[in-house]
Amino acid sequence: MLVIYLAFNSILGLGGSFRSYNAVASTEQTVLKLDEVDGLVLDGEVAKIRGEFEAAKQGFLRIPEAVKGMPKMNPEGIYVNKNLRLDNIQVYGFDYDYTLAHYSPNLQQLIYDLAKEHMVNEFRYPETCLKFRYDQTFPIRGLSYDKKNGCLLKLDFFGSIEPDGCYFGRRKLNRKEIEQIYGTRHIGRDQARGLVGLMDFFCFSEACLLADVVQHFVDAKLEFDATYIYQDVDRAIQHVHRSGLVHRGILSDPYRYLVKNGRVLRFLTMLREKGKKLFLLTNSPYNFVDGGMRFMLEDSLGYRDSWRELFDVVIAKANKPEFYTSEHPFRYYDMEKDTLAFNKVDAFLPNKIYYHGSLKSFLQITKWNGPEVIYFGDHLFSDLRGPSKAGWRTAAIIHELENEIRIQNDDNYRFEQAKFHIIQELLGKLHATVANSQRSEVCQLLSEELNDERLKARSKMKKMFNKSFGATFLTDKGQESAFAYYIHQYADVYTSKPENFLLYSPEAWLHVPFDIKIMPHHVKLVVEIVVFFCYSFRTNYIPSGTCALNFNLVTLFGTNYSCAELAYSFMQGETEMEKKIRDLAREEERLSVFEVDVLDYHSILIALKGCSAMFCCLDCPDGYDDKMIDLEVRGAINVVEACAQTDTIEKIIFSSSLTAAIWRENICSQEDVDERSWSDQEFCRKLKLWYALAKTLSEHAAWALAMDRKLNMVSINAGLVLGPGVSQQNPLSTMSYLKGIAQMYENGVLAYVDVNFLVDVHIRAFQDSSTCGRYFCFNQTVHTEEEAVKLTQSLSPLISLPQRYEYQGSEVFAERLRTKKLNKLVEGTA
Repeated sequence: MLVIYLAFNSILGLGGSFRSYNAVASTEQTVLKLDEVDGLVLDGEVAKIRGEFEAAKQGFLRIPEAVKGMPKMNPEGIYVNKNLRLDNIQVYGFDYDYTLAHYSPNLQQLIYDLAKEHMVNEFRYPETCLKFRYDQTFPIRGLSYDKKNGCLLKLDFFGSIEPDGCYFGRRKLNRKEIEQIYGTRHIGRDQARGLVGLMDFFCFSEACLLADVVQHFVDAKLEFDATYIYQDVDRAIQHVHRSGLVHRGILSDPYRYLVKNGRVLRFLTMLREKGKKLFLLTNSPYNFVDGGMRFMLEDSLGYRDSWRELFDVVIAKANKPEFYTSEHPFRYYDMEKDTLAFNKVDAFLPNKIYYHGSLKSFLQITKWNGPEVIYFGDHLFSDLRGPSKAGWRTAAIIHELENEIRIQNDDNYRFEQAKFHIIQELLGKLHATVANSQRSEVCQLLSEELNDERLKARSKMKKMFNKSFGATFLTDKGQESAFAYYIHQYADVYTSKPENFLLYSPEAWLHVPFDIKIMPHHVKLVVEIVVFFCYSFRTNYIPSGTCALNFNLVTLFGTNYSCAELAYSFMQGETEMEKKIRDLAREEERLSVFEVDVLDYHSILIALKGCSAMFCCLDCPDGYDDKMIDLEVRGAINVVEACAQTDTIEKIIFSSSLTAAIWRENICSQEDVDERSWSDQEFCRKLKLWYALAKTLSEHAAWALAMDRKLNMVSINAGLVLGPGVSQQNPLSTMSYLKGIAQMYENGVLAYVDVNFLVDVHIRAFQDSSTCGRYFCFNQTVHTEEEAVKLTQSLSPLISLPQRYEYQGSEVFAERLRTKKLNKLVEGTA
């Protein structure tokens, strides 16, 4: 067994290395000459990068036409984090403040002023605090306040502090000061416990007041505890709401604070006409909600005094987020007497108002459960986290989204964004070419110039959004912010206003876009994605004589050998494959060729039009790492969903891998490993088996969606694919499969399949109407030393035996893989 381990492990990094290196310099002069040559080479590379930079700067003088012609995102669009079928939604729930009710910027000033007055009058803060003025240009939503250190922080998606987004009071801290306080830009778990997220639309006044109070104490040179400041500001903000101060202020001058909105009435009315159930769930008191709704809808005929008729249930003073976890009973609210009744609430009556309650009681009374309910709210934690965990669908309302999209659509912003990406790429080239210790004066100068240009572009982009913290969803480097992370986590969809749903049919299917790195409403100017090809055979002709089929076929594949073989019996690599496809398309009029990206859902839909079957195989020709997993899963979801939306599709043949079934902690204790077996995801992550994890998750996702959409799907779980030139044409993909080959061999689950046999199985799986579920597909298991040697030789030069290897022939491992289903299929008795 040792020799096999040496052959496999030396290549795959599963064991020690047996190579040794010797480098002997004959004379000092030789070394110096080599150094001079290296220096000349480096200078040439630096000069090349300098030339690219100078050429780029000429392009920076004006906005390119390509930037002007880029598609614009819709400021009123609905952006999707998780696929949502609106035809499945029967119940619509709404928060009130900043969801149904739209407020003017004047409201933040009102809250700020009332809170600071309460702190002076009740908490005995210095009277000089009354001179504070709310600055609407300072805060953004999604900041964090550090209760220990008193800093306002903007964090990125991974919990790191944005270098230009850390303020102590109203003073921005530099990188050195950030490192002195936190040690590193990354916020650790212990530090995160001391952070408070400012996530709802009322947080603007709170963030500004926190910064102003801290700055006041700093300027006065007074000692203070940042935790106490947060507690006092938070208590003051809560007081102006719970006491009714802010509510009375709004209703006393509704034209100053509220925005009339007839479109929201049209949206609610449309839902009622479609037979949907509606409920209102708010923390605000009923009288405040009633006054606001009357004002906003007073210009809409027929509904000024009857807005409650739009809703099946109205719940006020719900005390979210405790509403979602408590067991408080509902109380009936008497509108005329302004009192709560004492009788038990076991049904929600029309045109009545209810207070308090809990999610548990709400579900028991209404029987509205799970994904048939969608709830709209503006606060990610108070409004959406609870419903999300309860299985409801969620829609985040983010009013500032419209303005941010308009800025992103502007040519000037996109121009700066393009400049930033170009400079970033040149800097990357420079750093990759020249190590710090080798930098010449010329190289250092170029590095400084590139950094200066990059900082200028970042600064310009940031100031287009907010001079202090930049964009809500993005960091200055174009990465997602922590706020974007929470949107991903708790919101299935997000938009700027609920009435934006009027732009979509109530039966629409809302799909996740192809780009999963950034938020759906962002446009990337520089994108590197895995490109796949879609070939549409609207004919009864399949090349190379494999068989004649009277159906329309679409095959999606990259450079994956099994799918290439499926379409053409055998092709020699991507370049040759593409050439033959184009030649065939010119020769065969009935053959339509589409080049698509499986991460672009709409391009798949176009290619599938009129087709009867889908043969889908997703593979990465550049090998697998942890970043490729989500891409493959998203591709699988897009393909299956596109099939669900194509009426003519009769069957999906999904090409997967044995590695989606054989990786588990206790696999060696199983006597039989068959199609019921799945690889353990955590085990794959632990061993960094990225290929196996990608195949497991993508097949899981495909099956889940296929069953939900009631599609006829079969998956083929292939072993290592072999054939003339296959592994040589696809070395990185082959090596990804082979990660952990020594353990596969020892556990009796190492198997391979001939590519022509695999093609035949795919075709049979389509033709046989009785096929269902998963099918293990392999010709040979490798369980003896002799078989392992033959496999190693067939994979040469990817892996090879040690030079002094001596065959012993004594090793035999138990075979665990079973192919009963495959045998029946091949024999025609499936």
